[in-house]
Amino acid sequence: LPISGMFCVNGRLDPESGLRFIGRIDNTVEQLFHAAVPTNCPTDDRKHGHLAALALVALVDGSALSSSSPNSRAEVSVVIDLQTLTHGLHDKSVIHTGHDVELPIETIRRMACEAEIIPVVLNSKGVVLDIGRASRLATRYQRKALEVMYPTCAIAHCDIPNAQCQPHHIRYWRDDGTTDMHNLIPLCPEHHRCVHEGGWKLSLHGESRQLCLTYPDGRSLTSSPTDTARKDLLYDIS
Repeated sequence: LPISGMFCVNGRLDPESGLRFIGRIDNTVEQLFHAAVPTNCPTDDRKHGHLAALALVALVDGSALSSSSPNSRAEVSVVIDLQTLTHGLHDKSVIHTGHDVELPIETIRRMACEAEIIPVVLNSKGVVLDIGRASRLATRYQRKALEVMYPTCAIAHCDIPNAQCQPHHIRYWRDDGTTDMHNLIPLCPEHHRCVHEGGWKLSLHGESRQLCLTYPDGRSLTSSPTDTARKDLLYDIS
């Protein structure tokens, strides 16, 4: 125990167990976020870490949702093209776990058969991602779709991971902007502040999701999701 009196926890897990562990923590963080952000929670970049620590404690002491609840399971997203899933690896195989770990195709096939796993398959038909103005906050399926399209912050040349970003309404909610995919992009905390408080203007164009950033001095920067991020992915949770 360090002099500060705070516990420091670290450990090693195999790739599949690690993904399940992170998925369970992330799902509990989502519950905490939507329930009520604790009054002592930091408002800066440390916020996610604080909630993750609370989520781990909630799982240990049993205050998180019970394992029988459909919303309590560990959600692991694996991005994989349909040909690889059904026929095996090929020259243009796409396999993405969202973390720097690799899983054998056989493991992914088994995971795809388990209810707590959400396979993300190219060209699949599944969850409706547009929810209009029924909710201000992006659903976890919308967050996952944004993660697939944007591995990092949507602003060009920013390498902050998507997990540390916040879904941003291009047309603000207060201005009748909808919580639909065509109106959402992930922004890191710094760039989120630049948009809301620094005078940056954003516009998002069509299916290409070409993002145009206009600075207060009139300069502009145009970018699109990276080549490794696919815009034609939907989530199949059947």
